[in-house]
Amino acid sequence: MAPDLERVRQWLDAALAHADRTHTADHVIEMWTAGKCQLWLGENCVLVTELVRYPLRTDLNYWLAAGDLEELKALEPGVNAWARACGCTRITGGGRLGWTRVYPGMKKTTILSKEL
Repeated sequence: MAPDLERVRQWLDAALAHADRTHTADHVIEMWTAGKCQLWLGENCVLVTELVRYPLRTDLNYWLAAGDLEELKALEPGVNAWARACGCTRITGGGRLGWTRVYPGMKKTTILSKEL
């Protein structure tokens, strides 16, 4: 069954508002359609992940998340199992420090950025 894309667009737009607006919701949906990212849907949430392949490892990046926090947390075991099956050895993700409380085991790292 195809997801309700209008509802998904609203969640994606909310997540992108906190992610420096590098994409629009339609860009993300196009990437998903092309197999460049994964959409994990709950009844009231969306999680967007992407496989990041390096020469020595593959990571699953938790890229965007929006909607019901408890539902997002409930998606994690299935998402992580899928990541292991794809050969991932690490989960990464950026965002506010509060996410370290949402996803136990995630550690704080620092990403530096500067607008040009």
